[in-house]
Amino acid sequence: MHEERRRSFLSLLPRLWEGAWGAALTYTLVLFALVGAGGLRVPFLRGFLESDFIAAHGPEVLFFQRATHVWGTWPLWFPARFSGHPLYADPLGLLAYPPAWPFLYLPFPLGLNLLALVHLAFGGVGMYLWLRASGLSPLRAWLGGLFWLVWPRTWMLYGMGHVGLTLSRSWWPWLFWATARGRWLGWAWSAGMMALADPRGALLGGGLWAVYHGFRAWTRRHRFWPALRDGWLRMVATALLAGMVAAPLALPLWAYTRWTLRARVVQVEYALGLNTCGCGLSVPRPVLASPEVLFYLPLAFWVAALGVWLKGKARAWLVVFLLGLWLAFGKEGGLYALLGHVLPGFTQMRVPARYIDWVHWAVLVSALRVDIEGLRQPWVRRALVAWLGIWLPCRFLDLPLVMKETVGAVWLPSWYGLLSLGQFLGWAGLVGLSFDGVPRFSKGKGWVFAVVALTGLLSGVYARSLVEFRPFDALHARERRLMQRLLAHGGWHGAAWPMRWQGPRVYASHFVLLGLEAVESGMALAHGYHPLYLAAYDAFLSRAVGIPRAEYSVTSPPLVQPTPPPEPDPAALALLRVRYWVSPVRVAARRWRPLGVWEGFWVYENPSGPCPLAWMEPPGREGAGCTSGKPAWALWSPNEIRVRVTGPGRLVLSEVAYPAWKVYVDGRPAAAQVAYGVLRAVRVPEGAHWVVWRLEPGSWYLGWRLFLLAAAVSLLITVAPVRGKVVSGQ
Repeated sequence: MHEERRRSFLSLLPRLWEGAWGAALTYTLVLFALVGAGGLRVPFLRGFLESDFIAAHGPEVLFFQRATHVWGTWPLWFPARFSGHPLYADPLGLLAYPPAWPFLYLPFPLGLNLLALVHLAFGGVGMYLWLRASGLSPLRAWLGGLFWLVWPRTWMLYGMGHVGLTLSRSWWPWLFWATARGRWLGWAWSAGMMALADPRGALLGGGLWAVYHGFRAWTRRHRFWPALRDGWLRMVATALLAGMVAAPLALPLWAYTRWTLRARVVQVEYALGLNTCGCGLSVPRPVLASPEVLFYLPLAFWVAALGVWLKGKARAWLVVFLLGLWLAFGKEGGLYALLGHVLPGFTQMRVPARYIDWVHWAVLVSALRVDIEGLRQPWVRRALVAWLGIWLPCRFLDLPLVMKETVGAVWLPSWYGLLSLGQFLGWAGLVGLSFDGVPRFSKGKGWVFAVVALTGLLSGVYARSLVEFRPFDALHARERRLMQRLLAHGGWHGAAWPMRWQGPRVYASHFVLLGLEAVESGMALAHGYHPLYLAAYDAFLSRAVGIPRAEYSVTSPPLVQPTPPPEPDPAALALLRVRYWVSPVRVAARRWRPLGVWEGFWVYENPSGPCPLAWMEPPGREGAGCTSGKPAWALWSPNEIRVRVTGPGRLVLSEVAYPAWKVYVDGRPAAAQVAYGVLRAVRVPEGAHWVVWRLEPGSWYLGWRLFLLAAAVSLLITVAPVRGKVVSGQ
């Protein structure tokens, strides 16, 4: 009776992982079990002070929610940092990514958390389907998708707040699945959506796909060239369709990037490094000082993949592994710098260490193909024993150093001990599997897979330990109180939130204020933290604050600033409506009025006062500043600014100039000008006039027309064969 119950129970287990719906259900349950109530909080990489979840994505999502409620339309301009920049061309805003739209209306941070977790489960299902299409058994395919979900690299990106990269990576398996199944429409939409989620993830995923299938095509030249001859038109059409799907972001981003400092990126940052004692491939801690280069995989996966490669299997993944590792070393490896000179735009992938994703994929997929025969060769056995002899003393020597570095910092010693034990068990188990004299391990290759599964699950436990969740209301509490005091001091605390955006701005040294506080308070920042900002604005701000620009930085002014900071030019910052200067340290300011220490920060006031939103410069006084002109009545909104003015003269706005802003005088188009190298301006004839500045991004509208055309063509191609079958059946 017990034996029958046992067999009936075991017969139900395969149904848990067989089929896409079963995989989706189990993956979703695993993810939400790991996150739990953390979905109501903000994820952080354990021990780190900031996260892109709160510094980059959060402000734009919060502004989108409030702006749509107040103005009843989608905001295409984001005013909170850099004195304003285009939100529609910003990948971090997720406006061009349709699957994100329902989640943007949910309360923050719940909406972004759900968006990331749903995409992780979606990617896991894609991984399962692709591995099944590649010939793996249902169990191995299901475990492959599960390991992809709990991979340390995946959770590291989630903990760092790289929501866009997390979304984009979820489409990678579907790109491979569509190729394996010959679904060219699926390939086009997977590639296009991957680019809409995050162009950086599209470059990584597209490169991974190209290297893998490029090597396979090269090794199968006798099949590839006939297929190319017969199907080149379909390939071209598929690529064009993918470009049309990606157009809502690709076109605005291409136009925006040309005007930003990012277009000049030529150097390599955050390259990969190795840890002490040559064991960097297994130590669960960051290499160098950046979490971007975290490089942890369980040793069992490495050895299992090595056994597959040495047996001559999965050679394409070996090529992916070697190229990914080589590129991850950046300029030290040489290949990254070489490709930067050969391929235009290659240096836009500013963080070479992200190519470690290629290494992870190659090792995971190869390890799932392992069998026991690959470990029974004598020379493999000797290599395993030799590596174990190196690994044990290395762990012993490295332990005090790791314990010293991790206590009170990022990694907890208990996790290191647990993982070291798991690595040893997996490593010793593989060594035992290589000996023929071990009867328990000699009956089948399932034992090898069990060892890989054990160390993979330990990897998942470690991955979850990377992320901690913090309550949103407790974040940046001092900075929020500071912004409220600034509003009260300037007399704007009684104004409605929409009206505050045409009020004064704040400049803060060393980035003690970020976009989150600006959006909540309605007081914009002149500085900012974001990968994209206008080169002209950066040049103006660098001169105004006295911090020269040496090279590209994700902040403007540069992230590394002198202490104490130089005294900014109050007249130059007044053109940007800057009234307050906030510094984390005391500064001997001679041209700024000190207000005291507020919430632990030194606050200074611009003695000349900020310029208004709009002012009229009379003929002959153009370029003399706002004090030489007359303020004009203006009404600000994200996509439109209305001004009532009396000419003649030049109307200047203390708003950043960008080509997508069009100006109309009494309803007729006028020639937009740039004042002071960065501000919007237009000449107004004599008399009273209405001047309207309207954001009309042609690339945004053209991109969505192409997207809708791609959807219509795809629907027509999908429905037409079915309709043809029905007609023929009648």
